[in-house]
Amino acid sequence: MMEIMFPKDIVLDVSLLKKENSSSKARSLRKKWLDIEKTKDLFVFHSCDDAREGDGVSIFNNPGIISIRSISAANVFGGDEDFFKWIYQAPAVRAIGVAGHYDGSSYIEGEEPLGCGGHGEKRKIGRETVVNTSRKTASAEDYVRKLIVHEDPLKQAIVSAIRTASIVDKPVVAGLIDHSNLSFKPVMIIEENGRKIRTAVSLENLLSSDNKLLYQNGIPELPFDLSNPDWLYSLRQNNQEVVKRLPTNFALKQKTQDPHTVAISTDIRPMSIRLPYTFGENNTGFGITLPYSKDENGKVNITDKAIHQSLAQANYPLDHATKAQTGQPFYNTRNVLIETPDLNLSRSLAEKLLQKNWGQQWLERKKGQILVAQVNSAQTNFLEKFKTT
Repeated sequence: MMEIMFPKDIVLDVSLLKKENSSSKARSLRKKWLDIEKTKDLFVFHSCDDAREGDGVSIFNNPGIISIRSISAANVFGGDEDFFKWIYQAPAVRAIGVAGHYDGSSYIEGEEPLGCGGHGEKRKIGRETVVNTSRKTASAEDYVRKLIVHEDPLKQAIVSAIRTASIVDKPVVAGLIDHSNLSFKPVMIIEENGRKIRTAVSLENLLSSDNKLLYQNGIPELPFDLSNPDWLYSLRQNNQEVVKRLPTNFALKQKTQDPHTVAISTDIRPMSIRLPYTFGENNTGFGITLPYSKDENGKVNITDKAIHQSLAQANYPLDHATKAQTGQPFYNTRNVLIETPDLNLSRSLAEKLLQKNWGQQWLERKKGQILVAQVNSAQTNFLEKFKTT
């Protein structure tokens, strides 16, 4: 039977999304993910929400990814209050990666990398950081001020990796993605709860406030050889093949972040394996992972703090979309997709988003739409356009 062709429209169609999730391609990718889960070889990839970085599948040419996404990969606390502790500790997880990103096509050797919007906002605000994870984040500016520790994406990735390694006895790698060509540069590997650490440069240079020392030879990178753990060597090998196959105009398309959709989802499986036509390419979806837990009876629990922080992250692209002119970031962002394991919960989150002035302004000025879905085990069981009037 011929595969259904799904148009890559800016405004998403509910009926086509449903068909896409049940298409042979989506079913095949879900099966591959489950097969990798059975071998306990899943790789947790905590990356930025940025649409140009994506969910990790395209970077590593590997569907066996658990995708966690937060602005600047900064939504990591360590300790018992860490939102994603249960994911890191899952038996099927082999290793964890934390990656910032930058625009390598405009990188200047000797200087810190630029290109991540969250870190750009951090530079505007300054180095003020409120380390108080119990406080709610009401806006993107609030999120940046309270959760992003460093304006440098590499140093932030290292902070997040150290916090992650403190709560899980599995290898954690910190590094950077060059979103202009998707190359992955690992800089630090932490193993045995921090008792074993390898870095591409000395710790003194890595932690120095003098970026000239850290970046004197460009972006530092661990050698690509058999001294890498097998899981990391395999990921890097796949990544090199991805980079070789990119079209010549890829870097140009990645200059401006302009996804058609902002997705807020509890599902830890990558968007690109659940909706492979809509989100199979980079720069299509700004992805926000909504943290949740389940009680012993299987009831889903999402804390107020998790909701506030997820909506605060959504404030960033939607506010930019509302103000954008042709050719500017988020100009074509017309959709919000909210996914949870319960349709009524997704509707409730849509209502909370529209209680925000910036949510209403985006909806009205961009003629946007909000789609709400119930997703269970990567399958979209219910999906509808949220009624806004």
